Amino acid sequence: MIKELNIKAFEFVEKIKLFDKVENSSRKKGSINHLPTTTLSGQIIDSPIIERTYNPDYSNFKIIINTKEGRLGFDSNIYPDFYFFISQLSNSDEFYFKVSNKFLEENVLNWMINVYQNKKAENALSDYLFDVIEKSIVDSIVV
Repeated sequence: MIKELNIKAFEFVEKIKLFDKVENSSRKKGSINHLPTTTLSGQIIDSPIIERTYNPDYSNFKIIINTKEGRLGFDSNIYPDFYFFISQLSNSDEFYFKVSNKFLEENVLNWMINVYQNKKAENALSDYLFDVIEKSIVDSIVV
């Protein structure tokens, strides 16, 4: 089953969309207009920012990942299929009762966006997830 899901994951990569990049306004209004500002967000955050917006039409969340290139995700009508794919992955023997659906949603979308941006997959989705799971376990072990 996992082999079929690895193949199916590539179908979603083709459906990823680049949304408008949110620009910071350099023109400030009000009495603080004369004060200098410094944006440190580019230096503070190493990983992409994950934005979750509830979509009442589908009773689930739209997940957008903010990267340097812009906001990447799916159109709203793709998410029901994406969540069905996540449930299939979650119910597979490899991941059943091992990770949460939220973990899978975010990490699967991260993998898909990496494939989309690089125009190639460095490894299969399942291998990527096993690596992320292993890293999160190692990071949580207290010595």
